[in-house]
Amino acid sequence: MPRVTLSAIVVLLAVAAVCVAPAQQLRVQNGAGDATRALYEQGCASCHGETAHGSEALAAPALAGQDRAYLEGQLSNFAQRRRGGDPRDSYGSQMTLFAQLLSDSDRQNLAAYLSSLPATQTPPTMTGNAARGRELYESCAACHGPSGEGGAGPRLTMLGDWYVYAQLRNYAASSRGYHEQDADGQNMAAIAATLNEAQSRDIAVYLSSPSSARGE
Repeated sequence: MPRVTLSAIVVLLAVAAVCVAPAQQLRVQNGAGDATRALYEQGCASCHGETAHGSEALAAPALAGQDRAYLEGQLSNFAQRRRGGDPRDSYGSQMTLFAQLLSDSDRQNLAAYLSSLPATQTPPTMTGNAARGRELYESCAACHGPSGEGGAGPRLTMLGDWYVYAQLRNYAASSRGYHEQDADGQNMAAIAATLNEAQSRDIAVYLSSPSSARGE
């Protein structure tokens, strides 16, 4: 996709409260590694935080330490509107605006940079039945790891209970996992549809519980 000017980016993303500097210009100024960090700082940090540990107030998940392939895949999903295209997903819509401005190499570099950052577990914000959540989570372990540490699917323990709960409900409502080319999302939507709100909460609470309680 052709590059756009800095002024055009600022105008386009003003509505979404995101400001992005063109990666090519940043590479000339700072070199490829510094450019990726600068691209994150100027395009992502206002929502996801300077250290990429997320913000509940902005509904922005933690990204630091997440699986590289998963991050790259999600940026691609946003760019292709396989995610963020449902009108009920206002935060996802903001991400599509940003992702569509990135080249393939930008997405690869951002994913590599974020996966290299140290992850921290987000403090619990919800109450629920963690023991029941652990039982319910057993059907998720094949993809997300025995304790939510990641595997074929993304790492969940670093996302925060509020985000896990919100996304399970989004999947259940088909505002996420709706696109025919999003096979993983469709699988998640089918699973989430079997969970009620209380069960979704319990899973989220379990995943945000201390590692010793999850058997790690």
